[in-house]
Amino acid sequence: MKRFLLSLTVLFIACFLIPAAHPETIKLKNGKTVEAKIIEKTGKSIKLDISGLSITYYLNDIASIDGVSLAKEPQKNSDAVGAYDKGLLFLKQEKYKEALAEFNKVIALEPQWASAYANRANVLDDLGEYDKAILDYDKALMLKSDPALTYYNRGLANVRKGNDKQAISDFSKAIEASDKLTDSFYRRGLSYYNTGRFDEAISDFNKVIELNPKFVQVYVDRGVAHYDQGDYHQAILDFDAAIGFDPKFVDAYIERGNAIDQLGDHRRAISDYNTALRLDPKSSFAFLNRGVTYSRMGSFKEAISDFNKALELNPELGKAYYGRSKVYYEKGFYSQALNDVDKARSMGVKVEEDYVKELEALVR
Repeated sequence: MKRFLLSLTVLFIACFLIPAAHPETIKLKNGKTVEAKIIEKTGKSIKLDISGLSITYYLNDIASIDGVSLAKEPQKNSDAVGAYDKGLLFLKQEKYKEALAEFNKVIALEPQWASAYANRANVLDDLGEYDKAILDYDKALMLKSDPALTYYNRGLANVRKGNDKQAISDFSKAIEASDKLTDSFYRRGLSYYNTGRFDEAISDFNKVIELNPKFVQVYVDRGVAHYDQGDYHQAILDFDAAIGFDPKFVDAYIERGNAIDQLGDHRRAISDYNTALRLDPKSSFAFLNRGVTYSRMGSFKEAISDFNKALELNPELGKAYYGRSKVYYEKGFYSQALNDVDKARSMGVKVEEDYVKELEALVR
């Protein structure tokens, strides 16, 4: 039953302020060629990162970007350009309703502007309107929006909808468009993990590490995948690597403690949980997992204390109720054990039905 759930925090939410994470070739009308990353794009200009310096060029001075001529694009309606820039500003400020209103204006004036649909989709996604967001991403793709970012963002919307299968398809298409975007491999790896495809998740996490060896979180995520395959030694190596990069990484200590505990070294596991709690005294997961280890050691008083603390910090932590139920059972407190297992089950924790039936019989 013991598991510290993989964090699914989004690495970033691209909003087409950053159209590409790889260098692009920008040809200027004066004949000069620039290799740089585009870090911001508006209806009038682009901002480039050139060796750490931020430099802005107006679109009127640019002949092409990655071979795509800007001269072929018709001049945008000035009111639409103004609304587009306002929308980007509101989006950056997380004023989503205001941003939505501006992008609605843009699309009414310029119904073929791909980036307007892409950005409105980002706003709708932030507002939780995932189906509407996906429709706008579809329209943006039809209008030849940047495929790497548009598929990536549509994948995020599908993740939030709970549709990891479709998200995997989207992230794969993003990777086809650009195999240098670390985030696409990372998010696809998480979706593979969520669907139980651990080998494929590990393969994607390997690619992330190849592209960005200092991305600490991915070592923990890969370690979790190894853990779920029962490869505790390899999992520990990954958690060691994460801790080597960041000695204050609380989750890495908790996960390493879990893997060490599975190998039977309970005292060393307790040491990792203790370290996690020194770094974060309010970590309900550290208390939860230390409680499980104490229960395996037969230290029931300490186990109950940890489960109580975990629930004090997070009353919705169903696994803490289940763990405490098991300890109450061992101590012969069957009514309390039944009460706790019922609470755990009501919170969606998968419990052993034979265990519940036994408790019900004992309490009668």
